[in-house]
Amino acid sequence: MNTLLEAKGISKRFGGVQALHDVSLTVEPASIVGLIGPNGAGKTTFFNVLTGVYVPDAGTLTFAGQPLPAGQPHRVARAGLVRTFQNIRVFPQMSVLENVMVGFHGRTHCGLLGAWFKGPAVRREEREILEGAQELLEWVGLQSMAQRVASTLSYGAQRRLEIARALATGPRLLALDEPVAGMNGTERGHMTELILRIRAAGLPCWSSSMMCAGSRNCANASPSWTMGNAWPRERPPKFRPTRASSKPIWGTRPMAEPLLEVRHLAVHYGGIEAVCDLSLRLEEGEKVALIGANGAGKSSTLKALAGVVPFAQGSLSFDGEDWTRRPAWQRARAGLILVPEGRGGFPRLSIAENLQMGQMGRPDPAAMEKVYARFPRLYERRAQAAGTLSGGEQQLLALGRALLTRPRLLMLDEPSMGLAPQRVDEVFEVISEMVQTGVTLLLVEQNARRALELCDRALILESGRVVFSDHAAVCLASPALRAAYLGE
Repeated sequence: MNTLLEAKGISKRFGGVQALHDVSLTVEPASIVGLIGPNGAGKTTFFNVLTGVYVPDAGTLTFAGQPLPAGQPHRVARAGLVRTFQNIRVFPQMSVLENVMVGFHGRTHCGLLGAWFKGPAVRREEREILEGAQELLEWVGLQSMAQRVASTLSYGAQRRLEIARALATGPRLLALDEPVAGMNGTERGHMTELILRIRAAGLPCWSSSMMCAGSRNCANASPSWTMGNAWPRERPPKFRPTRASSKPIWGTRPMAEPLLEVRHLAVHYGGIEAVCDLSLRLEEGEKVALIGANGAGKSSTLKALAGVVPFAQGSLSFDGEDWTRRPAWQRARAGLILVPEGRGGFPRLSIAENLQMGQMGRPDPAAMEKVYARFPRLYERRAQAAGTLSGGEQQLLALGRALLTRPRLLMLDEPSMGLAPQRVDEVFEVISEMVQTGVTLLLVEQNARRALELCDRALILESGRVVFSDHAAVCLASPALRAAYLGE
């Protein structure tokens, strides 16, 4: 059999939007294929059709010579076609080891009675699953984190955990949706190395990431993996940025009446210290970037300021008042607004309903008209479910909703994550327009260069601590900082 996957004439429509039209392609065994296109081109929609999340309006899908069951993701996965997601989908409250063990579920033979009586065959199978999960974690470099809760892992580690869980299903074809979104240059290199090692181990790997410009053949190898097979033991080296300074270096900008002041902030997740002794002052209208590797504590800082996660210690002053114990909804109503990583939209509500949520019971037709004028694409699709938008369109929707909240301090967490370059330019153009109106900005952005070019100051975080702080131009001019944090 020369063709592993064949798609013929696949089409999918959402209301008046034609997401896919007559898509046909083939994937050969032991190959890497890149599915490339701008945001909104239909890449993730095609993945959703392929893996049974959506039922196509027209066309056929054949996998290993058999038709794929439309609308039945569990049967597609058991057939050996497994995917990861554009936005990470781990089980956040389960351990890292348990997340991988879940991947073996579709290949177990134990039924309800077997699980109840725990016979010798069941116990042997449980041992094999445990050993297989531990082996996969070692293979992707996460064995030391096996007992940690998955939500406490850094972004890059969660990406590797997702891939380890997918490999545990025994895939014949692995579909990766934006596997390097949100990563710096070093991390992207490590992920590329991991994907090539998966291919070398005998798995065809299909990626919608732009790092794959086309298909490449590799040596013939068995396209499946079963429990007990030996995996390569080598792992890519971990990224360890060079510490730029052993002490915080604060800028000299006068800040007599800050809009926001944080003193000695600490954030804990169980026994994990995500943020430690962080202090920050923001003047009205100032633009500050939080820079650091994945897992440095940037998102945890924003969530703590927004009231989404509690302070383990420290204090928060906003507009001259103590807001340390104020709930998230009060902070948002006062203008302390967070646009979270992953956009935080309501996927089943329409675009119009998502925007109305931003007004929080204070309807303002004139403001809504301004948002629609700024984002005509949102106006054209205002009746469409937000979950059917592309990643770039969802980010614009999140920014539009943020505008309607009347922000005084806008906190953006990775606004360009997973976006095509054209969409990144559009998003930064919108952010620039917002701050020109006097909105104070606290920006977390994996594209550190773009963030530093936009902002006045930068704080660099490492392991939950501020290790450097200065004017953005100073950070851009520092060769050591560029090498450590800008991937140069």
